[in-house]
Amino acid sequence: MSRDGRIAFTLASGAVLAAAVFSVWAVAGSAYNSGASVTEMNHGLGTWLVVAAPLAVATLAWVLLHVACRRNLRGPRAAAQAMAWLLVAFSVVSAASIGLLIGPLAIALVVAASFTPVER
Repeated sequence: MSRDGRIAFTLASGAVLAAAVFSVWAVAGSAYNSGASVTEMNHGLGTWLVVAAPLAVATLAWVLLHVACRRNLRGPRAAAQAMAWLLVAFSVVSAASIGLLIGPLAIALVVAASFTPVER
């Protein structure tokens, strides 16, 4: 694995780990003064989708970057870049609530995608 490949792998894996930590915190962690979690205070399917989306997007981007690196293809890397930028947009739109927690992992995915070594 090249130096760029190691950087991309480390950043993408770190983003998936950060998304998993965020999801666990949102489900079980204390987010409010009352000690309630995000999902306890905000009922409904929309809350669960917002909590699960960063982990799902980061994991799918990781898989696409792995395929791009392993098979030396630009298509999966471009798809992962698009997903990473959508996650950046989501973090900007939701900056008043959870966006500040999601922003770093989204940026890590963007950088990982740019470092993923592909030739064709």
